[in-house]
Amino acid sequence: MGEIDTLKERIRLLEAENDRLNTELRNARGTPDFTGAGQMASIAGLEEKVCQLTAEDKIAYINSSMAKHLGVDRKTVMGKPLAEIDHFFWGPGIFTRLLGEARSSGQEASEEVRFEDQESDQTKYFWVRVNVRDNKGQILIEDISETRNLEQTFGKCVAPEIIEQLRSDNFDLARSYRRVVTVLFADLRGFTSTSETMDPQDVKIMIDQYLSRGLKAVRDGGGTIDKLVGDEIMALFGAPLPHTAHVLQSLNVAISMQKAHVKLQEKWRQEGRSAPAIGVGINTGEMVVGGIGSELYFNYTVLGHHVNLGARLCGKAAGGEILVGQGTFEELKREMGEHSDVIQHDFKIKTHPKIEAKGISEPVQVYSIQY
Repeated sequence: MGEIDTLKERIRLLEAENDRLNTELRNARGTPDFTGAGQMASIAGLEEKVCQLTAEDKIAYINSSMAKHLGVDRKTVMGKPLAEIDHFFWGPGIFTRLLGEARSSGQEASEEVRFEDQESDQTKYFWVRVNVRDNKGQILIEDISETRNLEQTFGKCVAPEIIEQLRSDNFDLARSYRRVVTVLFADLRGFTSTSETMDPQDVKIMIDQYLSRGLKAVRDGGGTIDKLVGDEIMALFGAPLPHTAHVLQSLNVAISMQKAHVKLQEKWRQEGRSAPAIGVGINTGEMVVGGIGSELYFNYTVLGHHVNLGARLCGKAAGGEILVGQGTFEELKREMGEHSDVIQHDFKIKTHPKIEAKGISEPVQVYSIQY
């Protein structure tokens, strides 16, 4: 027998011994084997909160995670009726109710529970699942707070597939870090003064139509909607998920926004409305990225000099124009050589006269994207 065959045999023997020990453990506790789809074959090493019941709905086993979560002593509640632990303040009676549903339907019964945790001053989310096998119940509680917080923070900001990737990566919303990111700003030229003489309802209609097209371009282009300030859109590329062609992503979005807006302008003219154009500013550089705020208000955003410069470029852009900074230009040259397949629109880069930017001592070199 070769070394590989010997190793395989050792693994097989270890797995067989593990199965035997788990079976003995279940038998010693008098707990059922919940092998099956959506259920666990073993409680060894389990991270979920779990409680297993006898056919008489008495507690046959409760792991330490569940006991701690419910604030009970494991030894004290063993052998006691389910009601002994079914009075937890966020869902009194939920275990008994779901157990009844699982027994009557023959299927897993589940429910999401939301409550305000007074100790941490945070909203907590738990997924409660109850299964029945041979008339013996098993209760599982999974903490899904991070998943729900991700969905609430990014659900309207990025495409669903990015949410899934963040979830699989165990993305930490609270962590801040430095990363080279591209930021895009876009807003309507002169609309603030124009809107002062307009009916408020007309202002809302125009803003909604403009924003819906711009935000769709960001989401479809793989960007992250950072925030809206009046008629200004701020979007990120390369965060929260890194991307090797985040500058090209931003240009695709900027050009898509401008082309969609030209069609909207024509619609406005036909309706007898004013038809302001949009200006776009894009800048790339190292920024502080992360969640900013508290339970009252939370925003995933970027901070730093390069963010401010992006906003200044937007302010300098004429209607229909896209201006990019030096950092974006340098990164763009690399990306065009390595990721030409990402390019969705034909464009040229033209040197723009240097601009004076608030908070920056020297004139800034700028480039215009011709599309």
